[in-house]
Amino acid sequence: MQLVTNLIKMFFIVLLCLGVVDGRLFSKDVDKNSDKCQKVFLSQDLQDTKEVDELIGFISEKEPFIGNLFSMPVGVEDGYTLREHINYMFIHYKMYFSNLDQSVNRFMSLISVLHDIGKPISAAIDRNDIQLEYTMSVISDFNVVESLVKEGKFLLDQCQLGIMIMSGGLGRYFQNEISLDQIIENIKQKAFKVQMSPCRFLYLLTVYYQCDAGAYTHEVGAKPRLEHLFTYNKDEDRKVFLEDRGRLKFSDKLEMMYRDIERRLECRSF
Repeated sequence: MQLVTNLIKMFFIVLLCLGVVDGRLFSKDVDKNSDKCQKVFLSQDLQDTKEVDELIGFISEKEPFIGNLFSMPVGVEDGYTLREHINYMFIHYKMYFSNLDQSVNRFMSLISVLHDIGKPISAAIDRNDIQLEYTMSVISDFNVVESLVKEGKFLLDQCQLGIMIMSGGLGRYFQNEISLDQIIENIKQKAFKVQMSPCRFLYLLTVYYQCDAGAYTHEVGAKPRLEHLFTYNKDEDRKVFLEDRGRLKFSDKLEMMYRDIERRLECRSF
């Protein structure tokens, strides 16, 4: 792990010398005039991302090397920085899931900030296939969890749950990279480690996945890219929210795949 830490630091030294980063964070506001953004109206409440802004500020102050990551591209064709993607993800969460209890709101601010924290590194070396490994290395090598717990920002079990959710594998299942049996076993194992029912773990994993993917849809101001993962109400141009399940409805194929998980885990409600 120490080798990864040293590589990350060397990586930033090179970028600083080349003028790619300047040691300062981008503005917290996504540039609505940028050609990579869609012009949409967002209420003041939706634009308020103070929960993630404060967390980013705390982590950046503790470790400036990580602070630079937030202003770097995450390697998608739209050219978003990590901070822009975090904001879009949290806006999407507030747009559809803000009625959940406060503990989930706090959890989503944590996971929004941490879930792609190593992605700028993997993108810079064209290795997005191992972006999760880089994310876990950054979190571990720079003692991010320890700092958050020590300063009373989050409880240890909240951080551990976030890490388990980030590696939940729902996206890999939808892309047929792992089987139904594998995703079921993965959910059961991770739920056991955090002392949570598999169905509750699946629900939090689903909220995370839908908000991460929703950050690449037009409703939050991003360029349309992952709309095909969801079912839309054409009259309102909004994603269909399933009230009885507390989540968004996936596209037809993914919805069928998801319901297979629910049936196997015997999940009847969220």
